[in-house]
Amino acid sequence: MSEDRIPLRNTSTRVVKDENLAKREPFLTRLFDAGGRSTRSQYALTLVGSLGVILLLVLILGIAGMPEVGLLLAILLIPVWIIAHIRRLHDLRRSGWLVLLFLIPFVGFVGLLYLLFSPGFVSKVHEAE
Repeated sequence: MSEDRIPLRNTSTRVVKDENLAKREPFLTRLFDAGGRSTRSQYALTLVGSLGVILLLVLILGIAGMPEVGLLLAILLIPVWIIAHIRRLHDLRRSGWLVLLFLIPFVGFVGLLYLLFSPGFVSKVHEAE
């Protein structure tokens, strides 16, 4: 893996992964990795894709007479959404802990819109290319 060291304000260094490498990694391997960043398109793809999986499961299992199992499987995808929010917050140079604000009903909706439409920051690794 290609890594570069970017000095912070207090002259310490932080290891930053090459963003192009993140784009080449398979999408499914990054679903449960809260470290790193997600672009707007990756974030939207994660939300829409997981929502599609949930709706499909609930529909299929509802027709089969087991809607409770579909609901249980939908609940199991909540960590994927939380991790997607954290990765998008990292791309906006915000703390992942801000995901806790999404638990407040109106603030969560406004925060979702902010994550969907705010442009991310370009890293120094990206600018060098």
